[in-house]
Amino acid sequence: MNKNSNGIGIEDEGEYEYEDEEGEIEAEVEGEEGGEEEEEEAPKLKYHRLTSSVNDIIVRETATCLTSHDKFMALGTSSGKVYILDFAGDLIQSYEAHNHPIMDISIEISGEFVASCCNEGKVIIKSLYSKEIIEHSYKRPVLSVAIDPEFSRRDTRQFVCGGKAGQLVLNTKGFFGFSSKNQILHSGEGTIFAIKWRGSLIAWANEAGVKIYDCYLNQRITFIERLPGSPRPDLHRCSLFWQNDTTLLIGWANTVQICKVSEKLTAITGITQRYVEVSSRFTTSSIIAGIAPFNDSEIVSVAFTPAESAETKDALELKMISCAGDELSIDTLEVNSRDAQTSNSYILECVNSLEPLYFILAPHDIIVAKLCDKDDYVNWLVSKLKFKEALEQATIYEQQLYTISKIDVGQKYLDDLLKSKNTKEAAKLCSQILRTSKQWEEWIYKFITVRKLMDLAPFIPYKEPILSPMVYEAALKCLLDMDTPLFVEIVKKWPSNLYNIQAVIVAILDLLKNSQDQILMDALVELYSLDKQYNKALFINLKMKTVKSFELIRQHNLFNEIQDQIALLFAANPEEAINLLVNNIDTVGIHQVVKQMEQNGPKQLADKKSEIYLHQYLDALFSKDPKLTRDFHQKQLEFYCKYEPEKLSFFLNKSDDYDLAKAIALCEKHERYNESVFLYVKTGKPERALEILIDNVKDLKQAIEFAQIQNDEALWAKLVDQCIKIPDFIGGLLDSIGSNVDPIKIIKRIDKKQVITGLRDKLVKLLSDYNLQMQLRQGCNKILQSDRVDLLARTVQYRKQAIKIDSTHRCASCASLVLSPANKSDSDSFYIFFCSHIYHQRCLQSTLTPANNPSNPSNNISNSQDIMKATPNNLIESNGTPISNTNLIPQNNQTNRRELHCQLCHNVKQRGAKRGGRFGNDRL
Repeated sequence: MNKNSNGIGIEDEGEYEYEDEEGEIEAEVEGEEGGEEEEEEAPKLKYHRLTSSVNDIIVRETATCLTSHDKFMALGTSSGKVYILDFAGDLIQSYEAHNHPIMDISIEISGEFVASCCNEGKVIIKSLYSKEIIEHSYKRPVLSVAIDPEFSRRDTRQFVCGGKAGQLVLNTKGFFGFSSKNQILHSGEGTIFAIKWRGSLIAWANEAGVKIYDCYLNQRITFIERLPGSPRPDLHRCSLFWQNDTTLLIGWANTVQICKVSEKLTAITGITQRYVEVSSRFTTSSIIAGIAPFNDSEIVSVAFTPAESAETKDALELKMISCAGDELSIDTLEVNSRDAQTSNSYILECVNSLEPLYFILAPHDIIVAKLCDKDDYVNWLVSKLKFKEALEQATIYEQQLYTISKIDVGQKYLDDLLKSKNTKEAAKLCSQILRTSKQWEEWIYKFITVRKLMDLAPFIPYKEPILSPMVYEAALKCLLDMDTPLFVEIVKKWPSNLYNIQAVIVAILDLLKNSQDQILMDALVELYSLDKQYNKALFINLKMKTVKSFELIRQHNLFNEIQDQIALLFAANPEEAINLLVNNIDTVGIHQVVKQMEQNGPKQLADKKSEIYLHQYLDALFSKDPKLTRDFHQKQLEFYCKYEPEKLSFFLNKSDDYDLAKAIALCEKHERYNESVFLYVKTGKPERALEILIDNVKDLKQAIEFAQIQNDEALWAKLVDQCIKIPDFIGGLLDSIGSNVDPIKIIKRIDKKQVITGLRDKLVKLLSDYNLQMQLRQGCNKILQSDRVDLLARTVQYRKQAIKIDSTHRCASCASLVLSPANKSDSDSFYIFFCSHIYHQRCLQSTLTPANNPSNPSNNISNSQDIMKATPNNLIESNGTPISNTNLIPQNNQTNRRELHCQLCHNVKQRGAKRGGRFGNDRL
């Protein structure tokens, strides 16, 4: 069980507060081991005192009973009046029902009829919507009454009542409404204290216990006996409450019983019977003044504890108890206890409308308890200084909060964090909860006051909301004094239109008078850039030798500003400087760069470094385009010899703008023999180049390759002359000379006394290579001869292929069909050429010269008896008919054979011959 150590005070205006009353309620619970304190749970119910009209009523009269309906509640007083109130305590209507104090009130389910009873022995049933009043009198005082839940819908108009007579009387309307009938359902067991009617079940309590009667079965279905040792039944009123149609809650003295109505089928009669079982029974530490359900597993009870002495007061509490009997929470109720002497002075009534409402009635007070909502829970967390959890809940249920907001909770949390010096957490929290510029400005000044603005600065908004310029300037000046790196970061982050840049620049310049702090210089550069004073920003960057200079130059086109600062650019970053200058030669000329580096370089840089940087600059330009540095090639030649001799050969090949004599002198000075060889060849002195290769380079292989490239017999002779003098080169010469020099000539010039290592093997290899070379030549000749024969045979075979002629072929001269079905004259012959063109004989004859015209009897091809066939087989038409009248060329007429040719191809050939072209065969 959790006992709230905080008492709950009830305010007249409907508000509630948590009053810290440590010590009033012990944190230890009886039965818990070790006295461990449990974490306090949030209250489930909140309370307020019912005011408005009802306050005037209970001040002048004493309340004796209270009954609720889903729409209203009925209050009975000691004067015999019944007041109909809404749940806010406002009076709806009232009527005088009795002349004595009202003992009980019952309302039917529709809310139209209200029944009341009193000590006078009368039962009054009144309609709230009409003037209908039903009155019944009994001889003894009636202590309780229950109206039929369906009273207005049934003609029987039943109600049940009981009291000092000890009889449970069921009253039913008579026939035709002339009289009513009283039926005694039970008697003989003493005073009846309470009656509750739900559905067909009527529960009542008498001196023996609690019984339940079923109106449908017209029989009593159970008897729940009072526990042995219970107090006298008339000392503490029995509280009955139907939780639902089958569950009855019984609270009497200090005992709670939960009863379940069930059904079973009898085996003998086959009739369904109802029975009741007690699902839970337990005792409490206090007297139960009222009982009601909270949910399916918990109940609520008003617990009365009488004062132990005259100096103390009676205690009234609202307890939440599980159905197993565990007390889950206890809330102390502060009520007006005037005229309240025993537990019978208090009543608990429950309304299950949209949300459960619990009314605690005292003689001169009414307290309302209802479920705590999210507002209440967040307020409770705040009151317990659980700000973090309160903020989490306020964030989740922000739309459901009305009395407190997320901002309110957050600001209280921020205050608590600042007090505990947890400024980093507070700064993070600001970005989550602060919304308006006013809120931000307030907390910025608070952080400035505690000198912890560096924690908040990264979270200060600069887009939405936008704060006052004075706030931004105050923040920047504070950061400038406390955290310079963060100041620079914030300046880069915030837009420059948020504050007065010039004011911040002045503040930085004041600090720089005493120190040249690098970070402050960076900040000044950033501010100058934001203020568009790019030339000043560039000057500071160059002075600090930072790479940012190059980005600044590119972004803002500051090339005019660096015309006299070339050396400083190289000092900042040589690679970036070269890249910048090479790509912008139109704005920063090459001659200007060379001049600046020669004049200012040695002063602002080390002399050697200045020369190296200039060389790298010129080299980059040369790589881009050799013509760009034409005016400085002689200077570059010196630089390459000094700093990058491996690039010298490439330079000499690409450039002609240098003095050859000086170049040779430089190369020989720096022992660049390969480059010297190149230059000597370029000057027409290959013999001197060969001497350098043999005497200085001493590389026979390279000398032989050089001689092969030059392909000069005199040079080969000089090579042999030089190698004969050097014994070590003779062997290499024999190995590599190949077919370039006659080996016999070399062998004859070798001194007989000369010792050559491996001479025998070298000679064998030389002869073997020679033989192999001869064999390769012979083999190649054979292959070529074979290929020629094969190609000739393929050509002849191709020329022998038949040419198919069908009805679609046309004469190349007249464009008419060659095989026309309308013209089948034997004299209509045609010619086929190797180019696949076809001519009629008549068309071809018209193109011949008179000397070779077929009309001449001596040259008429058609009169020739010696015929050569065009193909091995007769030509076939497309329909399969053999062509027998085709005149072909006679074999013995060579002149005519040479003169006959395809006119189309011949004309093309003649036009091509004029242009030097060659064409294929256009002969037959």
